[in-house]
Amino acid sequence: MSASDRPTAGMTAPRMTVQRIIQEHGREYLHSHPQLPERSCDVLKDLAACRTGAFGAHERQCAECGYHEILPNSCRNRHCTTCGGPRRAKWLEKLLPQLLPTRYFQIVFTLPHEFIPLTRSQPEVLYGLLFRTAWETLQELAADPRYLGARLGAMAVLHTWNQELQPHPHVHFVVPAGGQSPDGQQWIPFRQVQPRGGRKPKRNTSSLYLFPYKVVSRLFRGKFLAALTDAHRRDELVRERLPDRWREPPAFQQRYRELSQREWVVYQESPPPGLEPAVLVKYLARYVAGVAISDQRLVSCVDGRVTFTVKNREQGGRREERQVSANDFLSRLLHHVLPAGLTRIRYYGIWGSRHAALREHCRTLITASLPTSPPEATPPPPPVVTAVPTTADDKPICPCCQQHSVSLIAVVFTAKWRVRRAPLRRPLHPAPSPRPLTATAAPHFVEQRALPTMDSS
Repeated sequence: MSASDRPTAGMTAPRMTVQRIIQEHGREYLHSHPQLPERSCDVLKDLAACRTGAFGAHERQCAECGYHEILPNSCRNRHCTTCGGPRRAKWLEKLLPQLLPTRYFQIVFTLPHEFIPLTRSQPEVLYGLLFRTAWETLQELAADPRYLGARLGAMAVLHTWNQELQPHPHVHFVVPAGGQSPDGQQWIPFRQVQPRGGRKPKRNTSSLYLFPYKVVSRLFRGKFLAALTDAHRRDELVRERLPDRWREPPAFQQRYRELSQREWVVYQESPPPGLEPAVLVKYLARYVAGVAISDQRLVSCVDGRVTFTVKNREQGGRREERQVSANDFLSRLLHHVLPAGLTRIRYYGIWGSRHAALREHCRTLITASLPTSPPEATPPPPPVVTAVPTTADDKPICPCCQQHSVSLIAVVFTAKWRVRRAPLRRPLHPAPSPRPLTATAAPHFVEQRALPTMDSS
């Protein structure tokens, strides 16, 4: 922390953010890692320059009270903590009304730590296999009459880190507690599967399983290893990028035998009866956009040491502090940068984008299967992360008069916006402020829009 950043008497210290850490230590990190992939450089540059004026600015004005403001543009990078809030809010606003009126299970498929070198070297292949084999496991078990005998739907969110930002590749599946019958005429609820050893479920029913634990774990293990072997045989895995312990066929077979004899972890959780399914979806919303850590968990960055909080699961979720060097902190962040084009959220079965009518049919079947008439429908609760207040026409409310909306009248893009994917060995500090938002100052960058006429009422 520089001398200018230290608070003086009577002043409050500025809040520590991921962006400030990158601005202070990012250039040194780039110089010490000359072989850093270009995409990781892109993420560092975008996060450091977000809403600083490096990407330009936009001008808004209220047609009634005359309020006028100029706001810097955001980077729109999906790893940015600053841009993640509005994106999560929009995702929740779109998804919550689509939830079916039933309980939901959360099923987490985790890859053993031996696959971490593979996920680092070729994440696009490994994460794709993780999504595909996990869904095939659920789909096959759901179609089996011994367990459910129904058509299933699911929503999956990729998560690649743990509390200390170390690699921990796993995918969260949100699955309705039931499915549509093969003939499409009824909703088949799940059958309560008791935990291993015949123990009784806990009172909050969180120990109930949608499918038997060992059946899910071993079927997923077999499918993933078979898919990985097939990808290796068809040279989908680039041999030059493979770790030494996976590169040659004998070594690959040895790792295959070792991992096929271990028990893999597939966590299943059922929320207690009466708990709104929106609670579970809101929990997953934190993984939809942003980087591996939120700004709220950062404590300080002093003398090149970053302090952040973690939740100790072994101590009942007690909050503890961890301290690492700024160089190590940035390395941990960049380990979780996803490849370009890799989809973090995926929808399967009746949750697919093509099956909106089918979901409504399932909603009708669930309502008809209830023993008593359902209560009057209530609108879904608002999202956890709220965006800027808007009016009925979905425009931001004027912060001055608090009644009318502000309208966009001009947009300026700087040269950095157009060359953001060029080689990024440039200083990470914010660029100078954009040129004035006038048509004469930047005629080819400005987009003029007429102010809409608004009623005084």
